[in-house]
Amino acid sequence: MAAASRAEHFFQQGKNFFAQKDYPRATEAFDAAIRLAPDVPNSQFLLGVSRVRSGDVPGALVPLARCVYLEPEHPDGLNALAMTLRWLGRDDDAVIHLARAAYLGNLQAPDTLAAMGMDFCRTCSGPVRLSDTASAGGACPRCAGEPRTLTSPRLRMWPFARLPEDDWRSRLSLPREELSELGLQYLEWHRHGSENRGIDQAIMYLELAAASTEADTEYPIQLSHLGVAYRERFGHHGLSTDLEYAIDCLSRRTRWPFPKSPSRD
Repeated sequence: MAAASRAEHFFQQGKNFFAQKDYPRATEAFDAAIRLAPDVPNSQFLLGVSRVRSGDVPGALVPLARCVYLEPEHPDGLNALAMTLRWLGRDDDAVIHLARAAYLGNLQAPDTLAAMGMDFCRTCSGPVRLSDTASAGGACPRCAGEPRTLTSPRLRMWPFARLPEDDWRSRLSLPREELSELGLQYLEWHRHGSENRGIDQAIMYLELAAASTEADTEYPIQLSHLGVAYRERFGHHGLSTDLEYAIDCLSRRTRWPFPKSPSRD
C-alpha cells in the first residue's frame, strides 16, 4: 500500500476512534498518519485535540502549531492552539490566535476573548482590549495608526526549567527541536514577506524552545536564535524593548551557565 493510502487509512481510523471518544487510540492513529503524511493540517489538528482530550495538553502544542503553520486560516486550529497557549501561561500570545479564530468564524473564540477582557477587530482581525474599543468608539488602535507596543514585560529569563520549583511551568517538558524548527521557519517567512505576523510567531516559538532547553550545549544556541529574532523585530517595528531583549539574549548566552533563580530587571 502506498504511503498516501496508508496515511488515509490511519486518518480514517483516528476519526472513528475520535467519534467513539477513545482519544488515546485516536492519538496513536493520527500520529501514525502524520508520520506518513506530515503536511495535512487536519491530521495535525485532530492529533492535537486528541492529545488535549487524553490529558496531554503540552503534547498538543506542536501538532496544533503545525496545523496553523500549514493552514494559517484554520479557525478551529487557531482556537485550539490559543487554548493550549493559555494553559502554558502565554495569554499574550493566545489572544492573537483567538482574535484571528473569531474573525474567521470560530464560535468559541469570541466568548473566550470576552472573558479575558478582549475583543477582535472586524477589519484587521487583531486583538483589541474591550476598554480600548469603548474609549475609541469601536475603532481598532492598529487600524487607527497608533504605534505598536508590547502588551507586557516578560521575565528576563526564558527557561521554564530554571523557574522556581513552585512554578508549575518548571515541570513542563516541551519538544525543543520542533519548537525551534517552527520558530526558524516563521522567521524565514517573515524575511521573505510571506507572512505578516511571521516575526511574532518566530519569537513565540523560539522563546518556548529556549524555555524547554536544559542541555548546556543547546541553550546558548537557542538564545542566539531568539536574539536574532528580537533584533529583526526591532528593525521591523522599532520597539526598544526588543533591542533590550536581543542584547539580554547575547549577554546570557556568553555568561552561560547561570544560577537557577530568576529575577526581573
